[in-house]
Amino acid sequence: MNPDSSSDYLDVAYWLGKCTMDVIGLAGFDYDFNSLAVPDNELGNAFHEMFAADRSMSIMSILQFVVPLFRFIPTHRMRTQWKALALQERIGNALIQQKKEAVLSGNVDREGKDLLSTIVRANMDPDLKPTQRMTDTEVLGQITTFFLAGQETSSNALTWCLWQLAQHQDIQDKLREEVAAVGDDYPGMDTLNALPYLDATVHEILRLMAPVPSTRRDSRVEATIPLANPVKGRDGKMIHEITIPKNTAILISILNLNTTEDLWGADAGVFRPERWLSKEKIAGASGIPGVWGNMMTFLGFRFALIEIKAILFVLIRNFVFDLPTPRVEIEKKTSLVTRPFVKGEREKGPQMPLAVRAVS
Repeated sequence: MNPDSSSDYLDVAYWLGKCTMDVIGLAGFDYDFNSLAVPDNELGNAFHEMFAADRSMSIMSILQFVVPLFRFIPTHRMRTQWKALALQERIGNALIQQKKEAVLSGNVDREGKDLLSTIVRANMDPDLKPTQRMTDTEVLGQITTFFLAGQETSSNALTWCLWQLAQHQDIQDKLREEVAAVGDDYPGMDTLNALPYLDATVHEILRLMAPVPSTRRDSRVEATIPLANPVKGRDGKMIHEITIPKNTAILISILNLNTTEDLWGADAGVFRPERWLSKEKIAGASGIPGVWGNMMTFLGFRFALIEIKAILFVLIRNFVFDLPTPRVEIEKKTSLVTRPFVKGEREKGPQMPLAVRAVS
């Protein structure tokens, strides 16, 4: 599955990762990864080493996730993360100082329009109260957040989307018909958001194949949570609410919520974008709290959403995706995000081989 192989398929997971890395580098913090010309960019490698370390799950890594004190144990996984974080900190702080100098110079052209420039500019606003300002460390943390949301999760969402479209050629054709009818090769955000089937397809892949299948929250105070559906306890009594003590770790299963039949119907496990074009079909999910689409797939979403739509628009407009011959079995493996692996080739890392040909 080498990306440089002469086979009649491509590892789309590899190339989508390169694409989204370049996008978030420029749009997120005005940093040119130039991943095609410079495959060994040190910042890009640092991010990937950190995320790759998260894929090496073990009893110790689970303990380090749950118990902060265990994170001081210098396992191979933690040493890799420490090294990657040190490099990110060095380059990230240099970028932040550049943004500060640009703002202080008063030269609007130097300030930039990327996300990091916007944060630094807002943070340096003289009218902002000192208590509302972020420290450089807090601003630095946004760079990792940008990369995770704009690269790691977006590339995985697009990878799973192409995999589903390769298995459902009728849906792919319908989507291609819509995007091909757009007269502009470089549509803006308003045009992309006005394409109903593209929107439905993105909704559906992020429901069925949520890149981040679960998230964790810690309770800051004791709280009592009422249950929508009471359950019977071991003593035979019905439980109508659960009390969560202060400082309790809570694991929220996003994927289970996105695919439960009680909310989405009997075909909750089926890839069917049409469900988003007929609102009554998802009436049961209408009460789910979430920032987008009655789902918790996104905990913050606008940049990643338009990035996914733009890339999918270009790809489906120009290429046809199909399953490779001979077929390979794809497995899912989840650490921070859900990645695809070819069965029997897990040691090679995430892969998604698909047959790709130009639209005639």
